[in-house]
Amino acid sequence: TEQHPDKFNITLFPNPASNNIRILFPINFALKSLTIISNEGAVLEKRSVDSTKELLLDISSYAQGIYFLIINDIAGNAQWLKIAKK
Repeated sequence: TEQHPDKFNITLFPNPASNNIRILFPINFALKSLTIISNEGAVLEKRSVDSTKELLLDISSYAQGIYFLIINDIAGNAQWLKIAKK
């Protein structure tokens, strides 16, 4: 799996967040799945997602700290994004 910092041109806000993070995907982005991983490496959530332009991610139940969001497209490429929960 390839990893590039700005590969997908995804917008993530607000970050840091307390409750919800909005994720905006570029037009024609072929989203396949997303995974949320704790700073310690534990997988907290993994879900398959149909292609979409926008996604609302509920992080209200997570403890304060740093998390990683891994976004995968249908071609098998991945982008890692850092999320701060306040």
